Amino acid sequence: MIFNILFGFSAVVCLIGFIFRLSIWFSQGIHPPNLAGIPLATRVAQAFKALLATLFSTKILLVIQSIFVDLIFQKRIFAKNFLRWVAHTLIF
Repeated sequence: MIFNILFGFSAVVCLIGFIFRLSIWFSQGIHPPNLAGIPLATRVAQAFKALLATLFSTKILLVIQSIFVDLIFQKRIFAKNFLRWVAHTLIF
């Protein structure tokens, strides 16, 4: 019972943080001088179009490689310190 409550709470906190970060990214982002003033809907549509273009191209192999090397095997932590990488890996 307590596990389900804590899991639900952590999922809500995660979603709030995710929505917060996305709202900051779409509202502020990088404003090149010649593209300042692009509406939010256009930015979201372009991001979605770029995501689909990446998923259905040969770049998907680079995305998969990045997921394995950077997310699963934690390449940056391994490069800094092997013992830190081992400790981090054993936590999960």
